[in-house]
Amino acid sequence: MLSGHPEFKGSLWHEYVGVLRDFTDVLSGHRPNRPDGVAALELVAATYAYEGLARAHPRQEVRHP
Repeated sequence: MLSGHPEFKGSLWHEYVGVLRDFTDVLSGHRPNRPDGVAALELVAATYAYEGLARAHPRQEVRHP
């Protein structure tokens, strides 16, 4: 799957280019700024927050939301 990509995550450069192109299109007014993907970003943030709680030091009390 990563054949031909000499560096870690090198296969994702086309994704990075797409994200930056989208961002510049919004900033330049070529595309309206819509809340696309906000729910997905909120889910990722909540997952990282939960995972941080789950990996707390074993002697600490862990409180889940």
